[in-house]
Amino acid sequence: MDEIKTFHLGSDRPSQRVEETSIKFDGNFDANALTTALRHAFFQAWRIDSKLPLWVRQMEGGSGRKYRYFVNSLFEQLPGSRYLEIGVYKGSTLCAAAYKNDLSATCIDHWKEFGGKDEFDKHARLLKFASPKADLTVIDNDFRDVDYKSLKKNGIFCFDGPHSEQDHYDGITLALPALKDEFILIIDDWVMPSVKDGTHRAIARARLDIVASITIETTQDNTLPTLLGSWFSDWHNGYFLAVVRK
Repeated sequence: MDEIKTFHLGSDRPSQRVEETSIKFDGNFDANALTTALRHAFFQAWRIDSKLPLWVRQMEGGSGRKYRYFVNSLFEQLPGSRYLEIGVYKGSTLCAAAYKNDLSATCIDHWKEFGGKDEFDKHARLLKFASPKADLTVIDNDFRDVDYKSLKKNGIFCFDGPHSEQDHYDGITLALPALKDEFILIIDDWVMPSVKDGTHRAIARARLDIVASITIETTQDNTLPTLLGSWFSDWHNGYFLAVVRK
């Protein structure tokens, strides 16, 4: 019997682990302008059809390149949108969303878990120079201590804060007063079971309806990918992208 040979990547990387990305579409993507924009932005990102400059594409941060293309296209399809982001880090997601787009963004972080505030401030200055139609408000605070009822209603919400099940449950539940009756929900690090469990629990508890969704998983065994430099990956640690109705 012939010996089956395997390719070894090196002693510092696992050689027997197979990492595959799955992408699943659910729901009615012809329901309204939000679902149509979600689908269009995804396929535009898949084609690498993007106006993002190199400094945004290569920015160190917790988001993949195709996600950056996606979120930039999403806001391009929905000009004048209000955007709420919890978990900012160095600003890769924010800069990708806002670059040369017309939007109002409210970003919440206290920069105590991973740092990155100095880099964020630098990137925010670059963003304001390059994107004069992007209005930016930064709340330097723990997301649990923010008065969401005082914020204007947002149509797109990204939670990329801490990733315990309770964090995700609280993040979605607390932010609901600041979200429109129908909004786009973006959840990062979807391969983590705690992220899925907290998100699903919050959606069920608030009795939210998922109109349409795209689920991207960059591994199939609930583990993080071995490619640690997320800005070199396509979809980082996976995403849940959904149009949600209260």
